[in-house]
Amino acid sequence: MEDRRKSSSWCLWAIAASVLLVFGYPISVGPAIWLCNKGYVPYETVNAYECPLEWVIDHVPEPLAEILKWSYRWASTNSFDHVPSE
Repeated sequence: MEDRRKSSSWCLWAIAASVLLVFGYPISVGPAIWLCNKGYVPYETVNAYECPLEWVIDHVPEPLAEILKWSYRWASTNSFDHVPSE
């Protein structure tokens, strides 16, 4: 019985980590840009961090891409040179 409990516990943690990765990463890009614009984080670090998300924005359906772009715009008060093109 305890082996089964350990197995289900591991599975639950794996699912939780996957959900956090899928939803947490895109949400965290906006604050990362904000930190960059305030001078707390170098631009190169944020640029490397957001590169995978730029690829995703270019390859997902437009409504989802607009939501992700909104995250960029919400946090950014400077130029949008790093926002993926349409």
